Amino acid sequence: MLLLAALVGFVYFYEIRGADERYRARVTAGRLLNLDEAAVSALTVHRGDTTIVLRKSGAAWRILQPVATGGDDGEIVGLIRTLRSMDLERVVADSARIARGEARLSDFGLDRPNLSLAITQTDRVDSLFWGDRSPTGRYGYVRWSGHPGILAVGAPFRLRLEKGLFQLRDKRVADFNPDAVRKVEIARGGSRVVVEMLSDEWRLTFPVNDRTDAAEVRKLINRLRTAEFTRVVAEASRERGEYGLEEPTLTVSIFDGERERKKTIVIGRRKEGSRFPPFFAAFSGKPMVFLVDSTFVADIRKTASDLRFKRIFAFDASGVDRLKLAYRDRVVECVRDSTGNAWQVLQPKFHIVLEHRIRHFFRTIELLEAEAFVAEELKSPEAFGFDRPALVVTAWRGGATAQKLTVGERDGNVYARGLHRTQVAQIDHRVLTKLKLELVSVRPDVVRPDTIETPLGGAVRMR
Repeated sequence: MLLLAALVGFVYFYEIRGADERYRARVTAGRLLNLDEAAVSALTVHRGDTTIVLRKSGAAWRILQPVATGGDDGEIVGLIRTLRSMDLERVVADSARIARGEARLSDFGLDRPNLSLAITQTDRVDSLFWGDRSPTGRYGYVRWSGHPGILAVGAPFRLRLEKGLFQLRDKRVADFNPDAVRKVEIARGGSRVVVEMLSDEWRLTFPVNDRTDAAEVRKLINRLRTAEFTRVVAEASRERGEYGLEEPTLTVSIFDGERERKKTIVIGRRKEGSRFPPFFAAFSGKPMVFLVDSTFVADIRKTASDLRFKRIFAFDASGVDRLKLAYRDRVVECVRDSTGNAWQVLQPKFHIVLEHRIRHFFRTIELLEAEAFVAEELKSPEAFGFDRPALVVTAWRGGATAQKLTVGERDGNVYARGLHRTQVAQIDHRVLTKLKLELVSVRPDVVRPDTIETPLGGAVRMR
């Protein structure tokens, strides 16, 4: 048993675990740089005539030169991981050959490298210089501060390392904590929309006080947080009038934190000269002017109707025991029987309705949404076709009205108003088709009892 245990231990530690360690050692031996991602604290990239200096501050990266701005953590971490995974293909020329003049740096484009990187870790600084590609284009020639010779690495690595200022910088339009947002204000021309977090619920507070569609508010905040600009127009410009930023077409103000710090996105005029011209924009926390695409502007140009709670006709259908549908040409009236398991049709006679049809009808009303709010109060019923409604749905529970939905038509539009809401809403024009309760006819065949058919096809009147 002891020999067996020793054999099992040998197999595990040497053949299984040892094989993994040997594989890792072979991989590490082939790596050009020994980088610890967490220990990298600074990067300097020389690319052409541009020098980019990056430094890690806490868990985030910042760019110090050529401009002071935030860094794109994803791009920078990706660059570090590319450096860490870079394989050394071969040594093209060692220091002895270079010293004897058998290999010259100029032959490999390394006398004046067009790309160099300095990587600062806790205990050292590694420098990497890039020259030309090999004649086949498969390799790139490099020099490394840890090796005096000329080295060859795979050419694709350079493509992943050759990042410019725009790629490495933070391209977010706005910088704020989405979980701390307490208020959002959208100003467009003379109109203004304000939503606020009140008692752990998003409420529309201007131009009306109403419940919001919480999903739409969260979608708006997420869009503001994740949007990226497409190009920097000016790193710092005081002449904002030329971009239409002094009199913006759209302004979005975000209030976050306990003190409700205000951060503002302003959208100016469109840039000319393209098929789908972007917009000039600026953020209060950043000095530059940048471009944002038109889809972003469309996504944040919200109205009160966009952000309001739209299922305004929904109600609790449990316990409803009577239903009346008044169409222009007929009336349908149903009551629940005393057992509560079936419905009886009072009007029209000789019809029945299946219980699942009633449930589907209530579900249709529950899912009915306002496409737009056209009036906060009903002052002119005829303006919305309510003077001669296309449909009036009334539901009772124990003698009390649970919901009353009035639907009108005017100039090809369909409008609706609920019992507990003063607003008039424009709804989908197809709703009248959806709100037709399907009945089953049970009309009996009519037979005149005072006549009989004769074998010849005639009729004999009975006395």
